Amino acid sequence: MRKLQNRTWAIFAVFSIAVIGLAWGFQALAFSRLYYRQELERIGELGNTISERWKHVRFSQPVSIRFYEDEIPVRIFNRAGAKTVDEIEASQDPDPLGPWQFIVKYEASGKDVYINTERDEHPDTEFIVYGRRLDNPVNPDSSLYVYIVDPLGSLHSVRILLRQQLLLIGVISILLAVILSYFMAFSVAKPIVDLTEKAGRLAQGDYSVRFSRYNIEEIQKLSDTLNDATEKLARIDETKNNLLASVSHDLRTPLTMIKAYAEMIRDLSWSNEEKRNEHIRIILEESDWMSALITDILEYARIRSGTMAYEMRVMDLAGLTDICADRFRDATVQHGKNIAIDWENPGYRPVWGDINRIQRVMNNLLDNAVKFSEENGMIHIRISCTEEGNTVWEVRDHGPGIAPENLESIWDMYFTRDKSEPRKSGGTGLGLSIARGILAAHGAKYGVRSTPGEGSVFWFSMKTEKER
Repeated sequence: MRKLQNRTWAIFAVFSIAVIGLAWGFQALAFSRLYYRQELERIGELGNTISERWKHVRFSQPVSIRFYEDEIPVRIFNRAGAKTVDEIEASQDPDPLGPWQFIVKYEASGKDVYINTERDEHPDTEFIVYGRRLDNPVNPDSSLYVYIVDPLGSLHSVRILLRQQLLLIGVISILLAVILSYFMAFSVAKPIVDLTEKAGRLAQGDYSVRFSRYNIEEIQKLSDTLNDATEKLARIDETKNNLLASVSHDLRTPLTMIKAYAEMIRDLSWSNEEKRNEHIRIILEESDWMSALITDILEYARIRSGTMAYEMRVMDLAGLTDICADRFRDATVQHGKNIAIDWENPGYRPVWGDINRIQRVMNNLLDNAVKFSEENGMIHIRISCTEEGNTVWEVRDHGPGIAPENLESIWDMYFTRDKSEPRKSGGTGLGLSIARGILAAHGAKYGVRSTPGEGSVFWFSMKTEKER
């Protein structure tokens, strides 16, 4: 299979040689005809102009006048003047016919205007002869003749000179064409070769490869597309690795406990109903926690890889907040906690988003607030509008708060406030990471404010439906 660079080089070189060949073909086939046609038209226009100028001039005696018009010899004579032309005067300019022989040929042609090519005794010398009669109605024998002879020179010599020049120009042009076509082919093929090499590295799993910028628009678009694909593949690969690491690490503990308590039931507590029920309860809790962890890991993986599907529509944050608050209200009352909703109505408008995903964000933030609130504490949910018309949703707890150095890390995967007992809260460690990914996909702003010992406020802001 031929390389692109060699193929492109060959195309450019063949094209250049074809152009030179067309120039040779034009010179060989069309040059003479075009040259004759142009000269005939030029002499014909000149003769007609002179005829108009002399058509009212009358002479009764023999006359023969010679002058130059645009450096071309012109004769004006009548029949008597043509017979008495001096031999010295006639030989001053090359003339294949002479005045009298021209009159003979003119009258024999029967044409009003005689224009033709004539040769003299030198085979390579040609002339364009133009002539016409300016009739004198009073005395026809004294009618004037306009006679123009334009030497074409040696056309054969001109052809030889042109061929020599074309040969020299052709050789130089072909050499330049071959050299230029090589560099042009190199400039076109190099980006494609570079893209192919880097794409091969990408196919081998090297996601650190980056495709360069190029001056060719189409290749640059391909490069940008490959860079985007590389970034997405890198995220998917990272998500896959994190998923495998998470599954292997996080499932080990609950599986170990399930196995341990199952063995305890078999060996120790099978006959003791109270202990057996306690062990079964622990097995069920670990199974529920493991199921929740797998669900969160899969959802987090879809968010990180960009494969999460969103069904965007107009939604009411207030109504959605009531649904989420009702879901948590019974559980909070059992622990002496309460949920209050502060609703500020002025300027409120519906927002644009995926109802199920935003509900997931609310559930995660509200669940986080319930877990870290003190006993008999109050959890406040507040909905307000900014001056720009955005809707702000926030939840405040009265828990231990977050240290300032952890405010940025709180959204990271598996981050926990209590390092000594990471599973004390019963969460999977992915809730805030999932919430961040969903909000980022909606183009929403989000954040957290916290004072250690006083509690935390998690919030997000969404554009209204009219501003989307």
